[in-house]
Amino acid sequence: MNKKILLAFTSFLIVAMMATPLALALSWEPKNNSKFQSFDVTATLLGGTNQEQRFVPSEDAPNIVFISADEVMENYQITIDGTRTYLQDTHFTYNGHLTWTLYAPELPLQAPPYLTPCRMLTLDVKYSYTFLPASGIEGTINMHAMARGETITDLLGPGDMLITSMQGTGDLKNVNIKATTAGGGVAHMGIVSGWPDTPIPS
Repeated sequence: MNKKILLAFTSFLIVAMMATPLALALSWEPKNNSKFQSFDVTATLLGGTNQEQRFVPSEDAPNIVFISADEVMENYQITIDGTRTYLQDTHFTYNGHLTWTLYAPELPLQAPPYLTPCRMLTLDVKYSYTFLPASGIEGTINMHAMARGETITDLLGPGDMLITSMQGTGDLKNVNIKATTAGGGVAHMGIVSGWPDTPIPS
């Protein structure tokens, strides 16, 4: 086969492939939709359990104090696009761990410790939602929230906290969440993309 024939055959093959009806192509449906939807959370933080304190360099003269605890939440609700509301312990379980970091705190520590005057204060929360069968969703999504400032009022006001999704499994594998605090406790709001297109939970 000479070069002219080869070129003509290749050109014919390319045109034939372009003319192939789309119906003959393999169908592919993404697991999650590609819409950007609102993401809203309301909850009540009851407190923490298994609290631990760590002093660096020492308890007598610390320049950094870490206080960490497992979170206890109730009435936690996740609302997607204003139409899909998921309830804690009905549609998902919540598991969270928070860490306060106080830089150059004045001793003794106050109760609660985040009221202690210090040079800088940070809050770091790592948590996850594991969805239950009643939600119509299968999987877990890990979340991360963080904020820093000089006092507690710099951390928990509207827009003070950066909240983002880290990793998801199952139906939540391709979900991406970006949010911030809306004021009023741990309430926050933002945007989610790739949320599963499942029936609205009852």
